[in-house]
Amino acid sequence: MSPVVSDDPYLNRDFLVQIMGITDDGSAGLQASFAEVTGLGARITPVEYRAGGDLSVRKLPGRATYPNVTFTRGINGNLAFWEWMKSALSGQVVRSDISVDLLNDVAEPVLSFRLRRAWPVRFEGPRLNATGNDVAVEVLEICHERLELA
Repeated sequence: MSPVVSDDPYLNRDFLVQIMGITDDGSAGLQASFAEVTGLGARITPVEYRAGGDLSVRKLPGRATYPNVTFTRGINGNLAFWEWMKSALSGQVVRSDISVDLLNDVAEPVLSFRLRRAWPVRFEGPRLNATGNDVAVEVLEICHERLELA
């Protein structure tokens, strides 16, 4: 998919997440709704060096790193994310590709963030409060090896 260019910026509220290889019904991947996705990005750490005769420091591109991505959603009884985390906790890391698609106002994908070889590093259950009235949410944090935009 090529990004769709628009005169108006897209809103951050319309997106779809698909995790390939993680499933709750035998399909090819789990398509899930989330309240929030954070951490989509990349960084190159510059390497500084100075040659003997130089008066200034030069900078070269160093290693690329990608921050962990956090997915937050309301708990609905689906245990797919916990099962994925549980397999990692037992030493059986299952790496999956994840697609986070930004949608336009008629729910068509306009830009896709693809996380390659992702796996869970943190699962957090809900904050419970006997006097609260908030939605119970779970948080899944994943690490990944590469980010692609399409």
